[in-house]
Amino acid sequence: MIEKLMFRLLPVQILLAAVSAVNGIVTSLFASNSIGEEAMSAIGLYGPVNMMMGAVSTILIGGSMILCGQRMGKNETGKIQPIFSLSILLSLIAAVIFLLFHVVTGFFTDGSLLTSDLSLWPVFRVYLLGETI
Repeated sequence: MIEKLMFRLLPVQILLAAVSAVNGIVTSLFASNSIGEEAMSAIGLYGPVNMMMGAVSTILIGGSMILCGQRMGKNETGKIQPIFSLSILLSLIAAVIFLLFHVVTGFFTDGSLLTSDLSLWPVFRVYLLGETI
């Protein structure tokens, strides 16, 4: 039972690790292709957003594992599937919210929400839309 559950959660954990790796690659490519003070500042502006996404992901995975572990400890294996399904649904909702934040921030705002130096905004907008893709 434990192996089956862990193998079901494994793809989600691999996906999170892959997204983090792709984020690092995109950041490195962006920095190496646009070397300059503005480019590095734009990458620095994205740090809090990236940390928030990582925190939400960690909370969802950790909470799912704790709840599944409690049910397994009580030998209530029939209640594990709804927890897993809810975790996937909440992850999808969080992804859509972050996607909308990226698109709205990249296309429809002036940047004053994230930085007081609006000269960095054009570079950050390109970086933000690249991260969204």
